[in-house]
Amino acid sequence: MKTKIFTSGCLVIVSIIFLSFRQVSSLEGTWEYCGDVFNGKAEAAPTDYTLQRKYTLKSYESFLLEKGEKPQMYEAGDYKLNADTCLETQTFSAQESKLVGVPIRYIYTGMTH
Repeated sequence: MKTKIFTSGCLVIVSIIFLSFRQVSSLEGTWEYCGDVFNGKAEAAPTDYTLQRKYTLKSYESFLLEKGEKPQMYEAGDYKLNADTCLETQTFSAQESKLVGVPIRYIYTGMTH
């Protein structure tokens, strides 16, 4: 019994080590904004509403979610990942934006899904 537990434990550790070095190739799925760090200053997520993004293999749509209201799409675009960098190009904005068509570079860490 101890050998079986030890073998399983080693397999889990080896899998975790292997997967931690795997390059992320897509953000596919639904993500919620939980805050960020901009110019060294931490910013918390809003509390009155939720910001959510739905990613496919190459594009995304951003939604503002408020209790009792329909989701409002406020942004959409395309993205490309390269190592720890995400290059996003906005293709739609619900508000006037000078960033439509302009690639924006983000650096990301701690990816969990």
